[in-house]
Amino acid sequence: MNKNVPIDLHEFSYDYEKYPPIGIDFGTSNSAIAKWVNTIKHTGTRVYTLNDQVQYLMPSFVYLDSDGEFIAGKGAYNKRIAEPDRVAACVKRKISDQSNCIPLADTFFSPIDITAKIIQAILKSCMDTGLEKPAGIVVSVPYYFTQNQNNNIRTAVNQALQQMPQFSCLSVEQRPKLLGLIPEPVAAALSFSIANMESAMDDCVLLYDMGGGTLDISILQLNISGPDIHFEILATDGDDSFGGEDFDHILEQYVVENSAISFNNLDEKLKRRQKGLIRTGIVSAKEDLSYAPRIDLFIGNLPCGQNIDIQLKRSEFESLLCDNCNGKNYYDKFVQILDRTITKSKVLASAITKILPVGGSTRIPFFRKIIENRLPQAKYLNAQQSDNDPLFLSVARGAAIYAAYLLDNQTQTRFLPVDRNLQIIQRTSHNLGIHSNNGRFSIIVKANQPVPERVEKRYEPIAYCDASKKCIRARAIDVYQGNSDYVFDNTHIGTIRLPVIYAHGRALEQVKINIEFYVTATNIIVSIIIPESNKDRSDIHMQTDIHLEEK
Repeated sequence: MNKNVPIDLHEFSYDYEKYPPIGIDFGTSNSAIAKWVNTIKHTGTRVYTLNDQVQYLMPSFVYLDSDGEFIAGKGAYNKRIAEPDRVAACVKRKISDQSNCIPLADTFFSPIDITAKIIQAILKSCMDTGLEKPAGIVVSVPYYFTQNQNNNIRTAVNQALQQMPQFSCLSVEQRPKLLGLIPEPVAAALSFSIANMESAMDDCVLLYDMGGGTLDISILQLNISGPDIHFEILATDGDDSFGGEDFDHILEQYVVENSAISFNNLDEKLKRRQKGLIRTGIVSAKEDLSYAPRIDLFIGNLPCGQNIDIQLKRSEFESLLCDNCNGKNYYDKFVQILDRTITKSKVLASAITKILPVGGSTRIPFFRKIIENRLPQAKYLNAQQSDNDPLFLSVARGAAIYAAYLLDNQTQTRFLPVDRNLQIIQRTSHNLGIHSNNGRFSIIVKANQPVPERVEKRYEPIAYCDASKKCIRARAIDVYQGNSDYVFDNTHIGTIRLPVIYAHGRALEQVKINIEFYVTATNIIVSIIIPESNKDRSDIHMQTDIHLEEK
């Protein structure tokens, strides 16, 4: 067989039960996992039913038992009331800084450690029901995550794979590979595209992904014509601290205050237990208010000796979203993000024809009404109310499709249908640049640029090392990501250490530092060329990955 011709696995009865491309949706509140299948009987994605959950979604909770063993998922979720000091939740919100300390009993763990335990649990559950070794893995991340957050997710996944007994005995080359990361809105759009690949389509789609912790709003142009599927992200915006956990918190504060609940005279463990009982009731109440204009909330047997017995109205909850004791207005914030996304997309609001919601918090009528008022002509999609619908599962499905897509591009195989041509165009979510003089942020790649993108910018040094003017003072280049003009308000994502730069008699303005960024949606490669600046007058050449993906 010609090695240059891709192998169509469909013809070879490839075992998708044992070795499928895998997609993982690691969520703030819940996680899911899916596989790609391309057989005679079925072409598309299948979401795993997690054998210890008896459902598709696994709570993103981790419990540390008295023997030092970790339990993740439903078992950990069930321990959150009785043993709150041994349970970790919402770790995705803490992933930006691996130095964060998460206490479990008397031991502290990093967000990367806890995330790894969740990834291990979800993979193990699949391996108990037929999965042997993923052909490759893709994990979804919020589009608005910074490079540091994404990099820590990548580290956690690799740590999980290294620590699993099924893979730890294998060499690095033999272990399952993290193929890359995919922005959650892109994954959801990809899932929708493949599910509708038999239908002709030419639509401008607004996708808003709002789960337990993050909000992403994206606008994409989707075209399905014959064998070709083409979608392009036109704009994206969001907030990595905007989701169900925030809404639970403000509703909980309101209920506690109006019920005069006391936490006095309770030790720390009882305080956490009481908060856990209250939060459980609040989450249920918030979900019920998505379907009913008013509900009765009763929470009894609190450790403080009091009960909560209160009627809640949807209108009260919506008022809290607009004005609460934390000084946050979620209406204004949501509208600002929505309007910025539409403006950046350079399309008229009237041109948006479809709305694709993803994530449990998109069920909240308050936010749906905002979008419907601004885009009355657009049709809502995936508006079912089951936990098995695309609101919850399309991101995992899309990540699995992307895993197959990457494998098709990286290996001499063909996982996707041979008669289909898939083209994906993504965009940057933040400005990318360096720290220049006087604390300024010098932008090299602007936000909302199509990727992959290659951009070069030329700089001049500002000082010599000493009076001899033999060498130039330029020890390092700091790379930042963000949207503020002041560099230190942005996120530092990497430092490139420079060698000695020799002036060779040149004035400062004659020494050129050429910096090139090659950017994908989740990866940056920085190349630096400084002509005639080594000691022997040769050019300085440097290349550094500020990486998230295996190349």
